[in-house]
Amino acid sequence: MFNMKPIAQTFLVFQPNTGIEGVFLSKIDIFFKAVSSTYGISLQIRTVENGFPTSNIVAGGQAYLPATLTVASDDSTIATTFNFYTMPFLQTNTQYAIVLIPDGGNDQYLVWTAQLGDTDVSTNAPIYTNNQLGNLFISSNDLVFTPVITESMKYNLYVADFFKGNTSISSATANVVYKILPTDFIKMTDTVSTFQVGEAVYASNSKITGVATYSNNLVTVPNSTVSDFAVNNFIYVSKLDRSQFNLVRVTAAPNSTTITVSGNISFTNATCVAGKVQGNGALYGVCQSIVSTFAADQPQLVLDSTLANTSLNFAGLKGQFLFGSSSGASANIYSIHDKAYDSITPSLNYIVPTQTNTSVTFAGYSNTLVQDSPNGLLANLPYEFVDQERLLLSRSNALANGSIGANDSLTVAVSLTTSNNLTAPYVDAIGTSVTITRNILPSNTQLSGCYITLSNTNGSFVTNELVTQAGAVAVVAASNSSYLVLNTITGTFAANTTTIVGGTSSANATVSGVTPFNENLGNGYYAASRYICKNVILAEGQDAEDLLLYMSAYRPPGANFNVYGKFLHGSDSDAFSKKSWSQLVESPLTYALFSSPVNRSDVVELQYDLPLSVTVDVSGGITTNTTITVADTSKYSNGSFIYLADNTNNKFNVRQINGISNSTTMSLSTNTTISSTNVTVGYIPTIQTQTDAFLYDRNNNISRYVNSSDIVFDTFKTFAVKVVPVSNNGITVPIMNNIRCVALQV
Repeated sequence: MFNMKPIAQTFLVFQPNTGIEGVFLSKIDIFFKAVSSTYGISLQIRTVENGFPTSNIVAGGQAYLPATLTVASDDSTIATTFNFYTMPFLQTNTQYAIVLIPDGGNDQYLVWTAQLGDTDVSTNAPIYTNNQLGNLFISSNDLVFTPVITESMKYNLYVADFFKGNTSISSATANVVYKILPTDFIKMTDTVSTFQVGEAVYASNSKITGVATYSNNLVTVPNSTVSDFAVNNFIYVSKLDRSQFNLVRVTAAPNSTTITVSGNISFTNATCVAGKVQGNGALYGVCQSIVSTFAADQPQLVLDSTLANTSLNFAGLKGQFLFGSSSGASANIYSIHDKAYDSITPSLNYIVPTQTNTSVTFAGYSNTLVQDSPNGLLANLPYEFVDQERLLLSRSNALANGSIGANDSLTVAVSLTTSNNLTAPYVDAIGTSVTITRNILPSNTQLSGCYITLSNTNGSFVTNELVTQAGAVAVVAASNSSYLVLNTITGTFAANTTTIVGGTSSANATVSGVTPFNENLGNGYYAASRYICKNVILAEGQDAEDLLLYMSAYRPPGANFNVYGKFLHGSDSDAFSKKSWSQLVESPLTYALFSSPVNRSDVVELQYDLPLSVTVDVSGGITTNTTITVADTSKYSNGSFIYLADNTNNKFNVRQINGISNSTTMSLSTNTTISSTNVTVGYIPTIQTQTDAFLYDRNNNISRYVNSSDIVFDTFKTFAVKVVPVSNNGITVPIMNNIRCVALQV
């Protein structure tokens, strides 16, 4: 027997002719002659190299016992058992080492060994042979091990028997089911300060003004509301501007307008806001992260470990305060958000020995809240949906739905099968995760719009509602009390004119500022993915008159590409970076070509060119700087771009139609530089700004643009291209494989 510092015993997992790759070690018996009354002891299973123990511990191969759970035996018949929390997998016909390490390197533990030539203390039989499958080793530093070839440690190894008691079964299956953690995704507006990761976040259920704080823990409230602040109620107290926020508990109500609270209020102020807390503090979640979304959408507060239940949850609390218990940060709840996703990747850390198998399935909910039948997945590979998006529901929304379990909006099941009682597949639960991915693609309507700053806001605008201002109409894409993001716009929104009004919410506000955005201006909000090539400068004397773009792409129905070019003439003094992006139009030869919706190898060849202007009226008459008369205004539409050509005086303008007054008169967005009674008028399709390029139909279809000073340039020397994928949803994803540009001389 040996006093231990580290002591090791190598062994061989011997399984001849079974065909299995390995076994799972469930526990080990060690036989001690003496144990410590104070210090515990660790057992490790390590790999062996060249017959010697290494420092590498087998996954799951660690166990620890305190001194109180170790047992000494005078005749080596009583074992101390080390159980493994996670059974280590040991390959057959491979050597491993049992390593015993007493706490602090103490020498109070004695382990029973068998020595050649000695007598077995339990049977009195002589010992003629030692352990043929391994050797005993000692060490003073756990780095260098010295073999003791005449002795062997006494131990028992136990391996898992997966069919014990069911020997007639030829195969067995077990299922492991993973569900999402209790998580709420909350969109916020009007955030003050910053929530801290790890803090508890609560929600209010009332808002009472006219509150004052005095003398640290004394709060005065209106006489009519003192009953809302009963003893032991959790309340919040905040400055009117929410610059300071406290969560406290009511400890007493001395009179009809006074309450005392636990702890000291961190500020003294006579114009405060106070209110009760949802569920009297029973509803909260722990701040996991704050997700800043793309574009102008509301930021999201991710709460894990949420205590939402069927009767008390965050659903339906729009407009209520959220506040952090430690940071004092606060925000208004905009919505309880569900996460849309378009693909799923199960990440499994697993072992699948021979004679075993695993299979993975998932079930989720569609964006119409229809539950999937289980779908098969391949571990560690993405599974992309081709039918519709799925939703990962906030716990509160799932509970509010009533027909969906709190954590059931996404489940992943792993089936484990074996046909041999000594082996089985293994999945590491700690190392298992699921990654969901959403394809963020804008629709065409989202590529252009305007960002509107507000003041004097009354009520709350609602996403997707129609808003109007003096005949202009648009759809709300995002909002809070200080801004609106609008798209699908008809007409023109203007600052400091008339009030903007919500059609569903009836909210209203003063428009303080209007900033248009689109891909032509290069300030689009919603395109999360863009391809932009390097600037191309043509060789001297090779100025181009047109540009053709060819693209090999996967384009399923419902998806497309918006293609743009930027152009600069050699004599134009404007900076190339300031030039607008001119939208190219797809050739009639390819616009009907679409790929298979389920086969992403189905590539089509697409072609794009500059838009061609169309002469509408050979002559018209300018009556004022912003008004033009034509033969028939029905040929035109409000918001479209037209050119005005005065060939006699060699003048050319591009302008946007701002309104159609009657059958012969239209107003223009800006003054013209032309004053003539004989102007040619043409329509320019697809362009979004006055400086976009196009092919001029009355000049051999040569490219033309007008710069910010109304100077006309035909041909270009420098160009770049931009491709923006668009789709009606995240399932239908266009993929560009390659792109070729040809600068032409007509």
